Amino acid sequence: MGDNLRLTLFVAQRSTMDNSPENIVVARIVGSRADMLQIAAAIVRSCDTARTDASGTEVANAFLEFLEAPKGRH
Repeated sequence: MGDNLRLTLFVAQRSTMDNSPENIVVARIVGSRADMLQIAAAIVRSCDTARTDASGTEVANAFLEFLEAPKGRH
């Protein structure tokens, strides 16, 4: 996709047919590499606000470090 990335968000739920686990896509977003990594970091930070340790922040920072790396490295 060139310089663009695709982000697919989904939820896990139980099937109404047989109660088996399934994933349902709730959003598909395509954008520039820089924008998508910023969005991913924000999602990780938001999802991890209930935790008391710093691991969520570390994961979000990893996205930002990836964003700042030279483009040819990815």
